[in-house]
Amino acid sequence: MNAENGTTELAQAANSSELSQAPGSGDSIGKVEVAKGNVFIVQADGTRVAAKAGQPIFQGDAVETDAEGSIGLVFADNSTFSLAEEGRMVIDEMIYDPSTQEGNSVFNVAQGVFTFVSGQIAKAKARRARVSTRPPPGFAIIDAVSALWRTKASAISLRASS
Repeated sequence: MNAENGTTELAQAANSSELSQAPGSGDSIGKVEVAKGNVFIVQADGTRVAAKAGQPIFQGDAVETDAEGSIGLVFADNSTFSLAEEGRMVIDEMIYDPSTQEGNSVFNVAQGVFTFVSGQIAKAKARRARVSTRPPPGFAIIDAVSALWRTKASAISLRASS
């Protein structure tokens, strides 16, 4: 964790094919790279478990951090996502075919500071990797991938608040 800006630094997975998900298979779509403080994974069935390094993550999981928590995730396409304190995000979709390096990813951040570094999906087709936020009233929804595409950047950090 970077003390200056509160972000969690990640290393990318060496072999993304180990993490890929076949549509409808229920296989892992990534893993927790690092978890600090109180961090929880809320599974699609509502089960809430403490996050720990190496733990697999699945489509439909929600990630929650408290005031002292932060988490770093690595996905099947080598995308990385970090969420700082008091954050909440949902992995709405992550489908990746390592043989074609194509797929779809949709992450929805409800609250907190996050960093998303795009992987193979965005390299193939930028608009297939999406991060959405639910902003406070009066603010426009930010499509992070559009910002990445327009600026040719490979990472973006935003703050979402409910």
